[in-house]
Amino acid sequence: MNTPNYFFYIAFGIGAIFVIYRFFLVKKSPLLTDVVQLFLASMAACSSARLFYLVFEGTNSLGDFQPYKESIVLGAVAVMWVSLQTLAGLVKSSEEHRRSAEAEVATETT
Repeated sequence: MNTPNYFFYIAFGIGAIFVIYRFFLVKKSPLLTDVVQLFLASMAACSSARLFYLVFEGTNSLGDFQPYKESIVLGAVAVMWVSLQTLAGLVKSSEEHRRSAEAEVATETT
């Protein structure tokens, strides 16, 4: 029996939170490319964290890949790092949009 892919649900939840954040706090709709980037980065970070855990847990055999255990861990860390940088960059750009919108409103009222 196949187990459900929780990474999809986690990524979907993070994407929904991002869309809600953009609509209500930034007051601007996100670009589709940003949402897709966020979704893929979330799934990559979750699956890499799972791979990292499985390698260090030791109950599952890596089979023919056992000699490459360090490379697998390094790859998982690299993917998590890049994914988290992507997530942080999207949030940072959203904050910049929000600040610029607030500055425009402030200059219009004065």
